[in-house]
Amino acid sequence: MLKRAFKKARTEPTLSASEIAPDSVLSSGFDHSSTRIWKIDGYKLVLGLTWTEADNLKTAKRFVGKNNAYLTLSVSGQLNVAKGASQMAGCLAGAALVARLIDNALVFQKIAEETFWICLIKDGVPQPTFDRIVYNTEEAKQAFSTAAEYIPQDGVIVGDTINARYTIQKIIEAAKELKSDELQQCRLRKNGLDIRKIFAATLLLTAAAAGSYFIATQRENLRNEERRLAALKALLQTQQEKRAQEQRIANLIQQYKEKIASEQRNFGLQGVALSQWHDCEQIRKSLPYTSMGYKPAILKCDFQGKKATVEWSPANSHTRIADRTKLPGILDPLNAEGPILSDFPLETHSIHGVPAEKVDPRVVKMTILDWAARNLKALKFSQEEEVTLRPPAEIKGLAGVSEYRLGKKIQLQLNTASSSELLSMTWAVEILNKYPINVERVIWNNPAAVGAQVSAFTTLYILE
Repeated sequence: MLKRAFKKARTEPTLSASEIAPDSVLSSGFDHSSTRIWKIDGYKLVLGLTWTEADNLKTAKRFVGKNNAYLTLSVSGQLNVAKGASQMAGCLAGAALVARLIDNALVFQKIAEETFWICLIKDGVPQPTFDRIVYNTEEAKQAFSTAAEYIPQDGVIVGDTINARYTIQKIIEAAKELKSDELQQCRLRKNGLDIRKIFAATLLLTAAAAGSYFIATQRENLRNEERRLAALKALLQTQQEKRAQEQRIANLIQQYKEKIASEQRNFGLQGVALSQWHDCEQIRKSLPYTSMGYKPAILKCDFQGKKATVEWSPANSHTRIADRTKLPGILDPLNAEGPILSDFPLETHSIHGVPAEKVDPRVVKMTILDWAARNLKALKFSQEEEVTLRPPAEIKGLAGVSEYRLGKKIQLQLNTASSSELLSMTWAVEILNKYPINVERVIWNNPAAVGAQVSAFTTLYILE
């Protein structure tokens, strides 16, 4: 089969200015009497026809109009009709000829100076608005790029571009091997009527019948136009979905890169623990012992979320909900069921640090444990944990996206159980400050009271 021979490969649809050669117009010439008729190798091809769908042959002929030329293609039970001027009768429709040989194709052919034919064939059917003549090089390239977005995966390029799979001459050679009736199906015929019948019908028509016919014709034309607009809308929706998916992938890649950069900063700095501790202390020391009948019960400094949260509790049995509005940083004073919360931003701009050095985690642990044995007994180390960032499944394997190994980390928790241990906390943080250790969270119980106790959750980062 000829069509099978044209399905072997797909060519990626790309086009640059250098691919439109000045001498690419075929030597057989272009018929300047009409920009839609092209003479080549003894054939007259009609280019740039108007295509649409029709319910039946009668509807198709109505769309074409009297004495105009037309061509019908029936594919998968759907009737498609092309309309042309009357002088095109007897010529071959270029789009239909290509569709007869190739199911999915994109044609880009220069037929004269600054005159190009662009045509999209999809599932053996020329697509509406994509069988057209363009009279400008830049517009032709733009039309080619737009049509290329809708070519199926197995589509090929036809014409005189560098990456074309087949030339128009190759299409003509294959057409010569078609059977006579197959070739005839690609030829336009005139939509003529019998003059005697027209004359007889005219004598019998009444004014009401004439008006009815006009209304029916207008309605049918409107339906045809609606079909064409629906097809264009579907194509536009596909294009928009494609762009949205591309944007989503780009966002995922950017988020993954930002996550890597954030973790690299954690591994790359030391001397930040003391600054973080002081930022939390600044908020704690600003809290009142009591305010409007409420006292601060818990203070949480979250350095990853960059905020501090205070949970208030009634200081006596005579507190009023109305007084909550005067508490600093209050979030929802009317929340009578949940905790009474205030939020404060953690100013981390003062945290600078210095470039981290490689450390032996065993030496660090021994140094801290020796000090803690005398001053802060409630201290816990976790097991070493490898830190490897992995991209989301949607972008895994894309260019420049891969797993990223940073090193290892160890969690370290410090808890106070007495007033003497509380006095040692600043000393403890000063020791941690010598190493690449970040404070993740600090939690104070009764932060403004004399018997306040604190827990600090930190992370030791180990470069490899």
